[in-house]
Amino acid sequence: MRTLKWSRGHDREVSPDGDANPGVSRSAPYERAGDRGPRCGYPRGVTELGIGLLGCGRIAQRIHLDVLLGLRGVRLVAVAESDDEARAKALARAPGAMGVAGTRDLLDIPDVEAVVVCLPNHLHAETGTSVLAADRHLYLEKPLALTAAEGDSVIDAWRSSGRVGAIGFNLRANPVYTTARRSIAAGAIGRVVGVRSAFCSVARALPPWKQHRRTGGGALLDLAGHHADLIPWMLGDEVTEVTATVDSLVSDEDTATLTYRLGSGVRVQTFTSISAGDQDRIEVIGDSGRVVLDRYRAPNIEFLGGRRSASKAALLGDGLGLLARTPARLAGTVRPAPETSFVTALQRFADAARGLDHPVADLADGERSLRIILAAEESARSGRTVTLPAGVAR
Repeated sequence: MRTLKWSRGHDREVSPDGDANPGVSRSAPYERAGDRGPRCGYPRGVTELGIGLLGCGRIAQRIHLDVLLGLRGVRLVAVAESDDEARAKALARAPGAMGVAGTRDLLDIPDVEAVVVCLPNHLHAETGTSVLAADRHLYLEKPLALTAAEGDSVIDAWRSSGRVGAIGFNLRANPVYTTARRSIAAGAIGRVVGVRSAFCSVARALPPWKQHRRTGGGALLDLAGHHADLIPWMLGDEVTEVTATVDSLVSDEDTATLTYRLGSGVRVQTFTSISAGDQDRIEVIGDSGRVVLDRYRAPNIEFLGGRRSASKAALLGDGLGLLARTPARLAGTVRPAPETSFVTALQRFADAARGLDHPVADLADGERSLRIILAAEESARSGRTVTLPAGVAR
């Protein structure tokens, strides 16, 4: 690591979605791009963290690459990608970074102290375990793994390593959800009595690995895992049982409906699909009001009273309020607001690697979400409700 002089950092707005590029080979010579541009950093005496980006597919090109280049106190040392064209495209945007083709090549670079993994889902567990075994800090995009056994192997490697292990639940850092979490805990809607949510993405051409569950495709692993983490976290609760149905409309297991019971007895209903219109909405219903969280619409968060007056004045006021919000809602419908929580999540990971902060979500959070998703799959196969052990899926 090397010492930086102080300069003011900056955040970048980035797109909310993307896909990783399949496959990373294990051999290629180094490539180096041109000289680096201006850096942003920490006060004098705080060391800069060298990071490697593993996987330069769609999600990395649209999100992680720009974010890593803009973080304070971080130097993007190298990118690893088996596809020559994708690697060259990444290097063109990352002056000074090395380009390699595989995981082992990346881990052989001494200056790489932490690794951000953006590979297809079926490569997460093996790659994450390798990173930790090589004594590097790990930021692993979700899901943690595809099976419970794979998940256990990552957790065991993490516990043994003593390194920072973060999972890509960046939405925990979105102000919409952090605000809702604080307000619900403060009693803004009274006692929570129910939750309903929908997380969907429009049907589009999928890379081969996303078309099949065996390689990590499907709505449960791709989308439902976020809400399975986010909702219990917002409510300070844990999932105790799951009932689910799964359908294959366009691709393998692309649509699912889940009902969770939380430890408090609250029921959560979630619909998720990678073959429907874009939507990311959570409604938390209390006994004295409700809060609606909609990441793709404006306003993104609304607190609503528990009682609706039938008076003409109240109805007129509601109508005028809806009319006033219509332009913003239409604008959000056409183009969802950029998702900036990646910046916070990756910055806190980098800071945690120095002992300056803690991750937005760690690998244990990833395991809890995975256990919920695996229980949902078991429920869909068996047609029965699946109970989770206490403390496993919080």
